[in-house]
Amino acid sequence: MASSSPIFIVGAPRSGTTLTARILNGNSKIFMPGETHYYDDIYSRFHTKKELSFTDRADIADRLFTLYGRFNEPADQARVNDLFTKESIESKLTDSFVDLRSLFVWFMEIQMRHENKCRWGNNVPRDLFNLHIIFDMFPDAKVIACIRDPRAFLVSYMKKSSATSVDQAKRIGALYHPVLTSLLWKANCAEIERSLSVYGLEKVYLQKYECLVSEPEKTVRELCDFIGAEFESDMLNVHHSNSSHGRPNKGIYVSSVDKWKTCDAGEDLYICQQLLEERMQAMGYSKEALKINFVRLAYSYLTFPFAALRAIIANRSHQGPLIPYLMKRIASLR
Repeated sequence: MASSSPIFIVGAPRSGTTLTARILNGNSKIFMPGETHYYDDIYSRFHTKKELSFTDRADIADRLFTLYGRFNEPADQARVNDLFTKESIESKLTDSFVDLRSLFVWFMEIQMRHENKCRWGNNVPRDLFNLHIIFDMFPDAKVIACIRDPRAFLVSYMKKSSATSVDQAKRIGALYHPVLTSLLWKANCAEIERSLSVYGLEKVYLQKYECLVSEPEKTVRELCDFIGAEFESDMLNVHHSNSSHGRPNKGIYVSSVDKWKTCDAGEDLYICQQLLEERMQAMGYSKEALKINFVRLAYSYLTFPFAALRAIIANRSHQGPLIPYLMKRIASLR
């Protein structure tokens, strides 16, 4: 049976979230834009306020109007520039604003109708940590939680800064460290496991990257069954590479699955396996022997605290209030 419930794609970054969004956007009825960081960027700042001041409304309008552009989604920002103005958003807040849910639905539905679609979705990996808010707002939502071999995730994250826009490269480069990136995967994996336990298989679908790229039609058909949508063959005609920042390319390819095995990053991969062995096995990823340099290994562990601080500073403008943001991630590491 066809469904109209919103679709949320979440999970570890570099794990097929963008590819999944592009596949679903290929459906004639589903509108799936680039990353819409509504919850961390807007909801987290204003949801506790009983009333919005003039300054609050102006801030929300500015943040919403520039949301895609600030998160490196220029094509989506161009659409917003055509459909909205800061004044029209502020007017919505003043005249008919009910709550932050209503604002988000209004924002997404206007874009959806512009694209001649009738169902919208939201693709933000870190919204994995906001599922309690999402299911409170949208009890019938369908969530696709993406996961990938942590070693492939690590190498992809390592190379991410060289495959993104110049203005984002420095910030993204500052986020990588083998310990920090491994713990990021661990937090995401733990949160996916918790979400599956709390919300169940009817609401949360676990999608392994390796399954998606090795058996795309089978996996996409299963995805369509899960979200209550008709499978359309055009969904597999993805006109970009698997990566969210990759080269223009057509199709879904499997070569990225084992690329980490040829990467000269033995110490980083060793750290990854050492920190994540238990959860790797639980997700079906087996440990492999690696050649390492123990001096480089020690250096990586010693520099971790400084790398963590650097990452927080570099990513400060891309997150909501700092303490709640950190607490959600730390809690998932337990």
